[in-house]
Amino acid sequence: MENKKKERRIFMAIILSMISAVAMVMAINYFIDPFGAFTKEDFWYANSMTRNPRTAKLSYLSHQDDYNAYIVGSSGSSAIVVENLNKASGKKFYNNFYYGAYMPDIEDTVKYLVDEKQADEILFPISFSIVEDKENRELGIDNYLNILADKEASAFNYYKSYLFADLRYAYDKVKKYRARTILPDPSYVFELESGNYDKRARDVEPIGDRKEYLEKYPAFKEKRNYIAIKDEDKFFASLERVKNYCDEHGVKFDIILYPLYEKSVKAYDIGKLNDFLASLSEVTDYWDFTYSSLSYDPRLFYDIQHYRNTAGNMMIDKIYGLNEFYLPEDFGVYVKKGEQHEIVFDEAAFDEDSEVKLTALMLHSVCDIEGRNTIISEEKLESLLQYIQEHNYHTVSQQELLDYVYQGIDLPENPVVLTFDDGYYDNYSTVFPLLEKYDAKAVFFPIGISNGKDVYRDTNQKIFRHYGNEEIRELMASGLVDFGSHTYDLHRVKDLEPDATKVRTSILKLEEESLDEYVADIRQDFKNFKEVYKDFKDYHFVALSYPLGKHDTLSEILVREAGFKITYTTQSGYNYLVKGLPQSLLCLKRINIEESTAFDEVFEK
Repeated sequence: MENKKKERRIFMAIILSMISAVAMVMAINYFIDPFGAFTKEDFWYANSMTRNPRTAKLSYLSHQDDYNAYIVGSSGSSAIVVENLNKASGKKFYNNFYYGAYMPDIEDTVKYLVDEKQADEILFPISFSIVEDKENRELGIDNYLNILADKEASAFNYYKSYLFADLRYAYDKVKKYRARTILPDPSYVFELESGNYDKRARDVEPIGDRKEYLEKYPAFKEKRNYIAIKDEDKFFASLERVKNYCDEHGVKFDIILYPLYEKSVKAYDIGKLNDFLASLSEVTDYWDFTYSSLSYDPRLFYDIQHYRNTAGNMMIDKIYGLNEFYLPEDFGVYVKKGEQHEIVFDEAAFDEDSEVKLTALMLHSVCDIEGRNTIISEEKLESLLQYIQEHNYHTVSQQELLDYVYQGIDLPENPVVLTFDDGYYDNYSTVFPLLEKYDAKAVFFPIGISNGKDVYRDTNQKIFRHYGNEEIRELMASGLVDFGSHTYDLHRVKDLEPDATKVRTSILKLEEESLDEYVADIRQDFKNFKEVYKDFKDYHFVALSYPLGKHDTLSEILVREAGFKITYTTQSGYNYLVKGLPQSLLCLKRINIEESTAFDEVFEK
């Protein structure tokens, strides 16, 4: 008898242990929610969206009431930056794109957004990949649609899949959460409040010469295999249902065909493409940005399939007629319902006039001290300015660089940028009169902490005299001199420091400091620089010269965050600015001018 009781107790203990284990698995998956499948507040939606945007984005939106317009579609929709779209449209968009545009999911999602989120507008960016074969896709917890939108799905099967998911997903989410930084990471690729991909790292990638870009990303040179178009009838039947549903509910519905790289376009049969466009025109109006001269410049694409955010901004500018960005003349056509529109291969080509070679020269002090590679004589500077003038080179301002890249306003022939680092007083007393004599433009990069001083930082150690606000005011008024930042205090000199072991000589992170400490220090430095020059509150410091020329992705992100649009390094070489590509203004190379420099070698045409 006692044995039977003991056996029952053991059996019950086993059962209870199993129930407890099952309950623990369910509880962990519910509260950690690695896929954002449960409509509750998630502590890290960005990670959940990365695993499955079909579940996590709708769970996030179920708690939001600020949005009144939505983007749906595949990852090709991500480069339509909602911040710029909101400014243009006056609405509050959320980019609800998924991985892959599977039309049954699009239909269900649109109905949910119209019915439950009271959408005013639905924007559906597409490409011909929408009619590639999707029937054989494998369903799983990484691509189920949220039960909020998928009304035909089994709620039991849906919740069971996520409640009993492998606990390694939950563990990984917690682990990655603890290790997160301000840098984009493959474990959290989305911007939470916009729904866009976080492209901060790729968007501070310095880009110049087209050949160098092709060498860095050789996939752009490879021929793509033929891509078959299938299931057009199913797609257009589904699209018509979506369009009619929006029309019935008074919701604006827009279709955009986004830009494709030239080799991607030509992987399709041209007849099939134009049949697709004809069928699309029977259903709705649309914008077509598929094929233009932009398609021939790989620098405007992140990879063979995804166009850059800057191309997305061009589309917004074209659609809303903003005239704020450079647009290729053949970029984008609006096709009304019932109109005929066709793509003609080889009608477009790379626009040779969309880029320009820029020579940037690096100078510091101009005085009679010999033997330093950062100092030249007054005579050497004058001979440089004479050479520039006599050989048909033209000095340009920072605003002219911005106008070329952002507006497409051509630069003068053979453009040159003269840069003077550190803020030495002789830049005012010696350089400025020569700039006036030769009507030459330059950009000065002062160190904020040295403004108007002749001693090092908070010591009594003598250094070269530096100009101050009084001189800056006169220089600015001349129209010849621009000002940028050489940072406030990130260019320290080890030999002049009492403790040389912890000296920030550049913008890079020190080995012994934490990431949070580093970010806070750099942001504070930018604030301190602005405080020094607060008398010039209407002047925009758009350029920054990196101390010692050192930089990395994190520092570039922080610099961009601070509002600088042009950055200079000490790397020797030439630059290629590209119309419509802000990244071509980043990490510009400069050729150092020394007393022994031969100008014929510098100015290679």
